[in-house]
Amino acid sequence: MSPPFSDQMDSIEAATEMIPFQRVVPRLDSLVSGLLIGILLGSCVLIAGLAHLGGSDPVRATGMGLGLAALLVLMMFAVVRMMWTPQARRFPAQPILSGAVARSGHSLAFGALCRFNGCITAVADARHLHLVPVAIFRWFGARRMSLPWTAISDVRPFLISSYARAEVAGTDIIAPAWCLGLASAAPGTDSPIDTP
Repeated sequence: MSPPFSDQMDSIEAATEMIPFQRVVPRLDSLVSGLLIGILLGSCVLIAGLAHLGGSDPVRATGMGLGLAALLVLMMFAVVRMMWTPQARRFPAQPILSGAVARSGHSLAFGALCRFNGCITAVADARHLHLVPVAIFRWFGARRMSLPWTAISDVRPFLISSYARAEVAGTDIIAPAWCLGLASAAPGTDSPIDTP
């Protein structure tokens, strides 16, 4: 029998039985979302300011800034709808069970194109690996998904040692090694995490 999951990991926040994901979302969630919004809006203001300084009239410069903001919003919708939503439909959110642990600020990739860098909280419980996107992605429709441990296979090292590559129902993913490693922690059992 392996040691309890809480003994295997350090710096992990405990979750309570069947809690809504909003209570699992870490303090970093609002910070990361605020930073992304600041970057997006700041770049729009910068473009408008540079256009105005370059001789464009204020109306045209403002239009350029607003057009860029609209383009960025459309890109966010497209990324969520085309790359996150199909996976979330395949693996709908399940209740977070007692004994779950969470870590925030992770990156995740589905295939070669869909990357969410530093924007995911990974929550592991007895049956699932729950993936919670930061608030800004949730505003654009990205829902929490729950990958069953039984669906995760072929876990192998990645170029960066803190990450691993695996296959989830035919799709390659790159995720933190600590959570993908749990999929093979207790072969032949329903759960890689010991529950009380």
